Amino acid sequence: MSRILERLATFGTRSASDSDIEALGLASMVTLRGAPAAELALTKIASLDCYAAEITAWARALAARYALTPRLPLGGKRRRPPVEGYWAEWGHKAVTDGLTMALLGTAPPIIPRARELGVGTIPYLRIRDFTYAAVCNAIEQYEHALRWAAGEVYDAELSTRLADYCDLKWDKPRPWGRLEKWILRKWSSDRRPRTFPTRDAELSPESYDVGA
Repeated sequence: MSRILERLATFGTRSASDSDIEALGLASMVTLRGAPAAELALTKIASLDCYAAEITAWARALAARYALTPRLPLGGKRRRPPVEGYWAEWGHKAVTDGLTMALLGTAPPIIPRARELGVGTIPYLRIRDFTYAAVCNAIEQYEHALRWAAGEVYDAELSTRLADYCDLKWDKPRPWGRLEKWILRKWSSDRRPRTFPTRDAELSPESYDVGA
């Protein structure tokens, strides 16, 4: 585990340092929107339960959209939803199992659980595994952004994403070790009105609306 992840393991029980708070803010700025990545990562790293309601609501909405959105199967000719016969009664419990598996590393046996919910093993597994994969992907991206923000790893894409978010351009090469602080200094000194993307918007780095 990296140094910053080790320090954040006590998040919620001990006061975080200013540098760790800054790293959390930077990581949140460059993480693609659409998922509560920070909440998921802190829940896993520090074993928190304060974000349970937000995480559960997001996971349920994401799983329902995945299950009910028609897609064209490989080699198929007709669009069909990935999980036909999806109902919230069993879908929400399958989502909970996926969250538990991603955050705690445990999950009930597949066949007995599917029988308990009154659904086939394949629909149950598709919802559970989709939730698991989505959560793990969000956590992995945010933890990498945290290591980048703390200076433990170098990532040119995240540095460029931060510059795009702050609507900054530079002509001359600059030392990459000092680039992030330079961007933030330039950004804080620029007082033009800006419109930032909301957490619910699924935006790519190229589509950030940061004002003219």
